This record gives sequence, C-alpha cells and structure tokens, in this order.
Amino acid sequence: MSDPSGNGFIFAATGEKYVNLARRAVRSLRQVMPDAQVDLFTDADLKDPAFDRIHKLSDTYFRPKMEALRRTRFARTVYLDCDIIVLMDVSELFHLLDRFDVASSYAFSRDGQRLVQDGTMPRSYGLLNAGVIAIRKTETTTGFVSDWDRLVRERDADMDQPTYRELLWKSDLSVFVLPPEYNLIATWTLDSWKPKQGAPRILHSQRLHRIAPGDAETPFTLDEAFRFERHRKHLELLLDCDSGVGTREVGRLPTPAEAMADEIQELKAKLRKAQWMSRGLRKLTSPLRGLFTGR
Repeated sequence: MSDPSGNGFIFAATGEKYVNLARRAVRSLRQVMPDAQVDLFTDADLKDPAFDRIHKLSDTYFRPKMEALRRTRFARTVYLDCDIIVLMDVSELFHLLDRFDVASSYAFSRDGQRLVQDGTMPRSYGLLNAGVIAIRKTETTTGFVSDWDRLVRERDADMDQPTYRELLWKSDLSVFVLPPEYNLIATWTLDSWKPKQGAPRILHSQRLHRIAPGDAETPFTLDEAFRFERHRKHLELLLDCDSGVGTREVGRLPTPAEAMADEIQELKAKLRKAQWMSRGLRKLTSPLRGLFTGR
C-alpha cells in the first residue's frame, strides 16, 4: 500500500490564461478530493490557498510540465493539464505507481504528424497523451523527464507527445496504459458509453480554453466543459450509476420509453424554436415580397 504522505497532484501553468485555468481546475479537484496534496508550478507571483505549495518556474517556457515533473516533491505524482475536471476520487492512480514507473492513457489523435517514425518504432506502439501522467520519482524517471524537456526544446517542437512516445520506447521504464475513463477527451464517445464501462473519472476538455475565463476562484462546471447538453446529462447519469463514486446515490439509465420521451420533448422544443424563427423571418421579409408580387 502506498504511503499517502508521498502522493500528490501537480499543475504547471505559464501566462495569465493558463494560471486562471489551473486555479479553477484545482478547485474542481478539491470538490472530490478535499484532502489531496496539490502543488502549482508557475511563472506568476501568486498566492492561492487552494494549492498546498506554489513553486516558481525557472523560465516562462510554454511547456512547463517537464520542469514540474522533474522538481515534484512527491514520491508518487499525478500531473494534470489545466483544462481538466477531476470527477471523483482518483487516488487509485497512486497505487499503480507501486508497480509501474509511469502511467498515461492513449492519445485520441494518432495521425502521421504525431506518430513520427524514426525507423525503430512500429505504428502499433501508440501515442500516449501527456495531459494526465502518473509517475514514480526515481533517478531513472527524473532523467527521463530531463531528456524529454531537453529534446522538445532542442527540436522547437509544437507538441511534446511524439517525443514522449519516442523516449518511452527507448527506455526501460515500466509503463501502464490507463483506460479511457482516466482521460476522457473525445466527449462524443459518451453517445455509446454504457454503465458497465464505469463512469469517466477525469474529463479533459479542450473547450475550457475557448470559453470565457470565468472567476479563478470558482470550480469548472460541466456546462462549461460540454458543447452538447446530452453529453453532460449522460455523464451525470454514468456518475450516478457508478458504484465507485462513494456518497452518490446509485441511479439507473432511462428505459427506452423514457429515453424516447426525452427525445420527443427535445424535438418539440426544436420545432417550436424553428416555427418562431420562421414567423419572425416572414415578418422581416414581407415588405420585400410585396415588391416582387406587386401587392
């Protein structure tokens, strides 16, 4: 069993936009893990009680995660990107690090630009997303992160994940690939996500970059994270159905009849909106119709 005092989360942020995201993300984390140890690495002069410690970065490089991972004070660290909402207690990630050196989930995008080939790595060695990384601190992993930082800088790379993949392939580190519920990026997959798959634990929403910044002292909401309401509703339902949530009541999926009734209500609402817009358009264009009809 892991020593809880050696476990902690870290965020890394440079620039006002990302610092604001990190401050909101940590408050979302606190809602489900209020006693977690959480540090921030940043270039900002900042005081925020939501973090246990705030560390000043050595520079303003736009990929600060590697410095944060290298300098983490925790024996077992979970690094989180700033556009993340932790949905429930994920302390089980630390337990993985009693057995593995590194854990990440597969990246959703695996096109040719990301799967750069150097003649040694097969395409089947998939790209791992670097937005959620669980890592055990050893001399070997610290050296790995230092090499990752150095190569990304030397290559002036826009993305850090191809280099992450390359160095993992060449290393002797023991790596575990997390299931998708620990880094849900492709929210459209919720359309076919069933309760037996378990609820998503960590939501990684790039939409949070595009919305208004919001109050830095306010946690993210699921309304902000989702473009479509049906995805938010389905996620909430999955969380209710997941027995691992803890204090949440166990719910159930709607019956086919209930689901159809919801669809009908949604279609009726869309029809009413379309009719209202059509009436408004007719009023606006009626003078023009008179010009062409002579009336």
